[in-house]
Amino acid sequence: MYGYSVWLVPLNYRILQKVYKFRHIPHVTISTNHSAAPDPANLGRLYDVTDFQPYSNIGRNYVIDPLHALGWVCQVHGLEIEHTPHMSHVYSFFAFPRSPHVSYATPTRLIAEVCVADTRSPRPEEWEIIGEKLPRRN
Repeated sequence: MYGYSVWLVPLNYRILQKVYKFRHIPHVTISTNHSAAPDPANLGRLYDVTDFQPYSNIGRNYVIDPLHALGWVCQVHGLEIEHTPHMSHVYSFFAFPRSPHVSYATPTRLIAEVCVADTRSPRPEEWEIIGEKLPRRN
């Protein structure tokens, strides 16, 4: 669907999955729609993700962007991203209502690692990390 992507994956992503009921790996996309797995120079580097805005509709951000999303717009310090940085919470092939009604708290600050992900599946819960530096337990 999105080919391969470069993501910022929070170090506490498993906790976020449980607390926020993510069906996919929580992440902030740095770049996407790569036809082959990229090899970013900053693979494994850590960045601060802060200034999360209230939960809302996330607009289309990529040249190929077939899914609608709800989540949080945010800022990534020390990294240039060509689209609006955001962490999508839920995805759909169909548009969401303009004012989503949710009771999730807005994240405040996350530390996230640059990873490479296989995002070819049309099912976000099947997307997986294929390149990282920090060891993770499954």
